[in-house]
Amino acid sequence: MIFLTRLSGWCLVIVLVMIVVWESLLISQAPNYSGTKLVKGIGSEVNVYRDESGVPHIIAKDAKSAYFALGYVVAQDRLFQMEIIRRLSQGRLAEILGKDLLPVDKMFRTLLLTEWAMEYSNSQEKISPEAWTNLDHYLLGVNSFLEEGNLPMEYTILNIPVQKFERKDALTSLAYMGFSFAEGIKTDSLYSILSEKFPDRKIEDLFPRYDFEKGSSIQEDQPSPPLLSYRDDKGNKENTNQTQNTSHILNKQNLNQAYSTMNLREKNASQSSHGMDQFLAAFQKAIVNLPPVEGSNSWVLAGARTESGKAILCNDPHIGYSNPGTWYEAHLVYPGMNVYGYYLAGVPYPLVGNTDTKAWGLTMLENDDVDLYSETLSEDGKKYLHKGSWKDLEFLPQAIEVKAEATENFEVRKTIHGPIYSDFVKGYSGKPISIYWVFHHKNSPLLDVLHEALYSKSNAEMRSAVSRVTSPGLNFSYIDKSGDIGWWGAGRFPIRNRITNSRKILDGPSGLDDVVDLLPFASNPQLENPSNGIIATANNMPSSVGRQRLGQLEGNWQPSDRFNRITKVLSEKQRFGIDDMEKLILDTESESSHKILDVYLSQLNPKSETILKLSKQDQTLAKEAIRLLSEWNSDANTESLGTTVYYVLTYHVMKNLLQDEMGEELMLIYGSTAESLNAYKHLIQKENHPLWDNKDTSAIETRGDILQISLAESVAYLKEHVSKSPSLWTWKKLYSIEFIHPIGMKKPMNLLFNIGPFPTNGSPEVVNNIKSQLLDGTWKVKSGPSTRRIVSLDNLDENRTILPSGNSGNLASPFYEDQAIPYLKGEFRKTHFSEESIKAHTKYHMILVE
Repeated sequence: MIFLTRLSGWCLVIVLVMIVVWESLLISQAPNYSGTKLVKGIGSEVNVYRDESGVPHIIAKDAKSAYFALGYVVAQDRLFQMEIIRRLSQGRLAEILGKDLLPVDKMFRTLLLTEWAMEYSNSQEKISPEAWTNLDHYLLGVNSFLEEGNLPMEYTILNIPVQKFERKDALTSLAYMGFSFAEGIKTDSLYSILSEKFPDRKIEDLFPRYDFEKGSSIQEDQPSPPLLSYRDDKGNKENTNQTQNTSHILNKQNLNQAYSTMNLREKNASQSSHGMDQFLAAFQKAIVNLPPVEGSNSWVLAGARTESGKAILCNDPHIGYSNPGTWYEAHLVYPGMNVYGYYLAGVPYPLVGNTDTKAWGLTMLENDDVDLYSETLSEDGKKYLHKGSWKDLEFLPQAIEVKAEATENFEVRKTIHGPIYSDFVKGYSGKPISIYWVFHHKNSPLLDVLHEALYSKSNAEMRSAVSRVTSPGLNFSYIDKSGDIGWWGAGRFPIRNRITNSRKILDGPSGLDDVVDLLPFASNPQLENPSNGIIATANNMPSSVGRQRLGQLEGNWQPSDRFNRITKVLSEKQRFGIDDMEKLILDTESESSHKILDVYLSQLNPKSETILKLSKQDQTLAKEAIRLLSEWNSDANTESLGTTVYYVLTYHVMKNLLQDEMGEELMLIYGSTAESLNAYKHLIQKENHPLWDNKDTSAIETRGDILQISLAESVAYLKEHVSKSPSLWTWKKLYSIEFIHPIGMKKPMNLLFNIGPFPTNGSPEVVNNIKSQLLDGTWKVKSGPSTRRIVSLDNLDENRTILPSGNSGNLASPFYEDQAIPYLKGEFRKTHFSEESIKAHTKYHMILVE
């Protein structure tokens, strides 16, 4: 007993010592936001006023000193994030994190972002001299802070070597934004795998894009699209409440014959699909912890549609949650420029922001600017076959430094289509797969675009700036003080042969599937000053009208729900104020759930054979679940009971619909794509679709059977994971969010570096797109609004904004997590734009002098 007492005493002492050491480390490495600092190279004096949310307002006498100061303050708050992003984009993570990161490094080395950055920075004609000068002074500021030696603790924990930041680091960090094509790689691979495994399947049912709905394109359907219309194979509108009649189908053989064009039985699947399975699994594993860039909302209202008579812009780019978050918020003032912006750490120009005369926002265009090609190589691996002749592969040697291991040497092999992307997969046994990416084939002067956009003085000049974007595809939304509003789909659409199906892995050797040209920007979807005074975008199809030489635009369009909801609300009255915009950007009503609920309620029966087999208690719970669904208003708020039942039921229905056909691994990858929700909205209306039949049983399951089985499974799930009492089935008990730091991925470091977890509202398809991957069944949010912005040009001190966690990534900063709770509560901050407002809300004042 005495021994145990002494042991516990020593344990307490050790814990206390660790706490003291930790606190001392925090204090010693806390950023100093106040006082006068002598910094070499800044030129003229700069005042930095940090407000109550840690936003630096930089007041400078010239551009050079302003960008120096911006680089310095970003480094104070986001240096470790800058380090991680440059290493990620250049394939250099294994040097500090070990051999487990080699697949990620090889994947990014194969994308050749560093080679692009070096070519770009060595080609003076591709970027304006002023943009170079501003970038160089920004980097001087970053490196000035680096030389002071007060580095964030992550450098100590990971023993990161100190290396100055260069032009290529800013450029590759900016190019990383282009990794939004991950959705396309997954979708094309899945389409090919499933087409090969099920050659008789009408595969488009699983990859419908917008084939089964109308009225949801940006260019043609402002402001109020019609409700979704689901139709049967003959084009007749389907009655989703119709009593199911399957008496004419006697057995599985008849079922297969009845749907011969949609036969879901695996028939001698080609072994070549094995390689694609392997490639896709490796790709998914490599990107699992990378923040996806896959969504966003943006809408603009002309003065005729606002209470103030001035245009309003709203924007909430949806990106994978991380800690620190994506954006660094800063205000930069110098002669000729006054910009409040949101910056990627390491990049001197804001991607979204506003000046005193204009505002702009971004969402992803989701155009299909990536193709995968199956290649044929010579036996010695030095040549590839193209159009009947053997051509030399280009070899680009790579050397990856690995922590505590030998250097990993490998070569990136390149064809006319692009690098052989499958080479990053260890032990890959399939046919080589190359990647065609518009980014590799058409110069995309991203830094120049941001520079020109910032300095543009009219909608014509902004249009000219964004027209230079080739990849990644972006939706630019715009307003200005003269009353103009606009939207431009920026990025290039590949023109392919009409016989080419770009949804699958293409044939490399024949040349028949090669991209023949790129659609000119003038033919891209775009709108300026439409008569209705509203332009909304939500990663939906930009235009339903085909283009000459191209036909229908190709893309990985996100579900139309958010667009439909936004345009529906914006059609309800003539004029809107800032408060209206707050409500809309936080809206959690699911548009598609209305029709899906109709199906659920028409099919679910508490007296069905499946439910009557349950215990009396579970029968009661099933009846209560149906009641909660019938009373649900489709609003995914934290206190909602119906939300929980709806999504748990949908999870089980989708799982029962797909897993017997795809297997768990492919189903989970498919569930992470937009097509899974696009398809579900269609398939749930098709009562006799063969997918409803479980191929692993001898019986013939119908849609009604699967819904009853899923209800029984949902009741059991809710009892185990939420509560035995339906009155406690609130959404907040299931749905949660955590802002995860790279070091916090491993326990117990999560307790020190991560923020959360917290309960949250939202769902995968609502405007407030706080999104989990439904089919993984964890209910852990993966992505959502990386900022919420509401900008009106009538009073720039009254604009609204919020970040998910905080403006600083330094754990010792008071601005590390100060916005997390307000963000989750749906609160906003007012921006401080005028000198009077800035000084009235200053918490820290720092002066930088030579």
